[in-house]
Amino acid sequence: MKLNSTILATGIGSLLMFPLAAPAPADVKAAARVVHERSNASIVGIKGLLKIDVTMNGQPAGNQETAVWGNGTVIGERLAVTAYSSLVPDVAAQGPGGALPPGVEIKTKLNEVKFVDGSGEEYEAKLILHDEDLDLAFLAIDPKADNADAWEIGAVDISSDPEVDLLDEVVSLSRHSSTLRFASALKTGTINAVVKRPRTMYAIDGISHGAPTFTSDGAFLGMVVLRKSTEKKQPPVPIVLPAKYVKKLVPQAVEKQKELASAEGGESAEEEGESTPAPEGADGGTEENEDPSAAAGEE
Repeated sequence: MKLNSTILATGIGSLLMFPLAAPAPADVKAAARVVHERSNASIVGIKGLLKIDVTMNGQPAGNQETAVWGNGTVIGERLAVTAYSSLVPDVAAQGPGGALPPGVEIKTKLNEVKFVDGSGEEYEAKLILHDEDLDLAFLAIDPKADNADAWEIGAVDISSDPEVDLLDEVVSLSRHSSTLRFASALKTGTINAVVKRPRTMYAIDGISHGAPTFTSDGAFLGMVVLRKSTEKKQPPVPIVLPAKYVKKLVPQAVEKQKELASAEGGESAEEEGESTPAPEGADGGTEENEDPSAAAGEE
């Protein structure tokens, strides 16, 4: 049987163009385990009770309390950051059509907030600052807590400003609740989209809400938060908010933490369960070279 030389040549060319086995991907598993070993102790659980009050035309129409659990990343002395929506979700947006019926108002309040470390030890905490646009919340140890002085959890280094590209592998850390005995969790994911406006955001699959995210070599990349859609019927999308936006709010959070510590008797000037919104016009997330009005229009 004779083989057609043209077919034979074409077949060999195809094999050269499309190898039978793709090159082996970089081993991110070992790198991820290193990140976990280095930083998992700095990830705390955040537990609390979310009180939900509903009114209709100004009259009480029902209330309830529900337990919440989130991930906190310790970034300073007795100071942690998380996704605001992981503790105080937008309850109204979860209704039909993403909006409330006329006359209906829902108010939420976070109570009994506590940090939980890997051993299950609980530390009373306060929500001291939040930014709903960036979906960031900063919490601090309550200075009047009985075991406040026993806190010895080190901070994650957030000083880096790494950038990643499509298909780059990233790592996230989180902490399970009591169901899994507060074990730390490790996940890897892949960047599937890079958004530049109105601010830099990275879309990624499979990463825990409110979790810190790292590059494969261990640099702090940012926080997993929810990006709200401008269209009410579209659900929010989890994205990685880069470290630079987190860092811009840290000075304000530190000031609020100082106010909490200096308040008479350790009591915060804020009502329990409430936090101070970041000042308007001080959006830490808008790119500095953008037209602020144009960026606001995208929100």
